[in-house]
Parts: sequence; structure tokens; C-alpha cells
Amino acid sequence: MDWSTNHRVRNGVPPRINDLVAIVNVLLAQYSTFPVTGEALYNTVLTSTSILPTACQGFDQILDGGLYTGEVTEIAGEISSGKTQICLSMTASVICHSKQNVILLSWGEQLSSPELRSGSCCYLDLVDRCHKIKKLYLTANRTVCDDDLNAIASNCPDLEQLDILGTRQVSEESVLRILQSCPRMIMFDVSFCFSIEHEVVNEWSRIFPNCSIKKSFQQ
Repeated sequence: MDWSTNHRVRNGVPPRINDLVAIVNVLLAQYSTFPVTGEALYNTVLTSTSILPTACQGFDQILDGGLYTGEVTEIAGEISSGKTQICLSMTASVICHSKQNVILLSWGEQLSSPELRSGSCCYLDLVDRCHKIKKLYLTANRTVCDDDLNAIASNCPDLEQLDILGTRQVSEESVLRILQSCPRMIMFDVSFCFSIEHEVVNEWSRIFPNCSIKKSFQQ
């Protein structure tokens, strides 16, 4: 719309029909959602949605093939019915299927039942199936123990960052094995791991200068 049109509008002269159509088109382009055909919508869904298998045939059947990206799947049940075990198993399956290498697991002291320390749905199974992990965050997971760290050392040679802040059941020996077995490690957070002495951390920092070992000594 040119300046003459603006002048005519200010003087009460209606703009030309072409100018009105142009204004409508601009407004539609900026503020409206254009309708699409069913075929176009279907093709968009096919190209933007992934179905991730859960590694459990029964769940895959219930979920019509697995977990759908862009959707939230709620798993509910009674206490100690296996919800966390299922989630850990699904996590391992999705990570392996999608070739991800960063894992964040955090639930404080909730993972405390003996059942979760055995079977195929625990940390041991997770790291055994995900050898390409580069970053693993186990912040405040206080049931992490030496067996878990030994499994990480044996199965995750490419690990670059590990966070076990607040873990109380790990020994200096298992932490040292991680440092020795993961040559690419550049960040290791052992803050509030009260079984690890600060003198030992200082010695590790000297032996492994390429790894930043973080340790808070406040108790």
C-alpha cells in the first residue's frame, strides 16, 4: 500500500480493493493458521513422529508399538509394583535405539527397595546395554554403590562426565577404577560423597590432570 492510500484513508476515502486484499493476506499470513488436508497432516505426522520400542513386547502391544515422540506416557501403579524397574528398562531401550549418550537419573532416596538392586532393570543393566554413554548424571541417587561404579568402569570407556553428587555408598577404590578405565573423563563430581577424603581427591587431581574432579567438603 503506497503513501497516497494512507492519505486517502486519513481523509475518509476508502482504499482500493486491491489494497484491502493485500492487507487481509498479510494479516492472515502473520496471525492465522492455514488449514491443511488430511493427507498433508498425515505426511507431517509420519515425518516428525518416532516410535521407540520399550524392549517389552507386552508394553509395545499396549502402546501400539512403543513410546511415541511428542507424547507423555504415564505409568501408574501401587507401591513396589515395578514402576521404576519398567522406566529403567524403557530408558535403556530408548537410549540404545536412538543412540543417545547423555543420561540423567535422579530420584533421591526413593530407589531403596531390595527388588531394585537385582534383576535386569537396574543400573547394572542400564550401563551394560549403553556402552556409548558420554555423560551420566546420578545426582543424589544414594543407592548407587561400588558394583554400579565397577559396571560403569567396565562398560563405558567413552565416558567424559560423571556426576555422583550425594552418593554415600561408594568407596575410593571404585572411584579410582572409573578414573583409570575412562581415559576421556574430563569432569567427575564427587561432592558430598563423605566416604571420599579430600586428600585422596587432591592426589587424583595430580595423577589425572586432564580430569576436573569436583569435591565439596562441607558436611
